[in-house]
Amino acid sequence: MREDQGEIEAAATHALPRLIERADLRGDLHVHSDWTDGKATLEEMALAAQAAGLDYLCFCDHSQALAMTGGLDPARVLAQIEAIRELDSRLEIRVIAGIEVDILLDGRIDLPDDILSRLDFVTASIHSGFHQSRDEIMKRLLTALRNPHVDSIAHLSGRLINRRAAYEVDLDTVARTAAQTGTFLEINGSPDRLDLDTASARRAVELGATLVICSDAHRPREFANLDAGVAEARRGWVSADQVANTRPWAQLKP
Repeated sequence: MREDQGEIEAAATHALPRLIERADLRGDLHVHSDWTDGKATLEEMALAAQAAGLDYLCFCDHSQALAMTGGLDPARVLAQIEAIRELDSRLEIRVIAGIEVDILLDGRIDLPDDILSRLDFVTASIHSGFHQSRDEIMKRLLTALRNPHVDSIAHLSGRLINRRAAYEVDLDTVARTAAQTGTFLEINGSPDRLDLDTASARRAVELGATLVICSDAHRPREFANLDAGVAEARRGWVSADQVANTRPWAQLKP
């Protein structure tokens, strides 16, 4: 916590928060499988999550717009839901059917509502149009935040560390809107992303947003990304009660 962000003053007045720890995380709400660009099967990923001490795991493979990953069209989404339900029926860990759905250039979501409504958890993210203006990016994000089927916004800034700069986002407007709609904002623990970053995570919770910390794992060893996500949250003074996936699944999505 020694980040010169007021921690000395807080300690002097006994006002230091109880920061989130890795052991507080009950589940991971953003992982991939070999149905798209992951490198392991649904079962291999689920067993790795169980070995990592998680109670639940949500598969959020890519949607059809991200063709380079073999993104899922509606028929394949339904087939994967069926496969996940079968896996969930025989494993100790709770296995949840989700999607990482693209926010398209005009703000539309990449899958129809009747497909989204069948999923347990929907994460929306931007994978295109990185050079749009801030107003255009914000229109896309706000449309997604107000979609009743969208539960979370992933890797908000779009940055890839040392490879792609973040696009411009009005974080305050995003965080306030997320607080109003009950949409989670993700801290993505992938070492390529770490997005939200520390300052953004702290500001988001100050404005009332609830976060999720996710690994974005594409192979079993990448559940270790949760440690990096938690470290990012701790530097942003985030406490366990400000992170949704510290809760049991039944409380997260009643």
